[in-house]
Amino acid sequence: MRSHKVSGPRRARSAIRPLGLLAAGVVALGLLAPSLSASGETRKALVTWKVSGETFRTYLTRQADVNRVRQAIRAHGSAGIPIGRVVRGTRENTGHPWHLEGVQLAEVTIELCDGRPSDLDRDVDYWAGTVKRYCPWAARPAKLRLLG
Repeated sequence: MRSHKVSGPRRARSAIRPLGLLAAGVVALGLLAPSLSASGETRKALVTWKVSGETFRTYLTRQADVNRVRQAIRAHGSAGIPIGRVVRGTRENTGHPWHLEGVQLAEVTIELCDGRPSDLDRDVDYWAGTVKRYCPWAARPAKLRLLG
């Protein structure tokens, strides 16, 4: 059996590679795919979120996320951290020059994507082009509307 010593940047890359593969596996297992309802159809819902006295709206398509939001509204608590890709254009997010695509609920996110809706309003290009995702840690669901 032959062995060789790996050092420097190459060693760091090889140590990081398993983490990247793990993350890719989690995504492949369905975190980005919509869930199906009991009838086999995707449920879509419109959620109004409150963050530090401000609001924004997103669509959710994963039934498990919709259920978590419904329960959080009843309990006046958190459903998790909504996270989605920042895109220019209002769509469902009336009153803001941006909306989120592919929104899911997470337990943990990086701090870089945390903020208030007004932070995105002030610099949509920065958020959409550099940060890419929005994940307000203080978000609480205020309203849920099932769309079909």
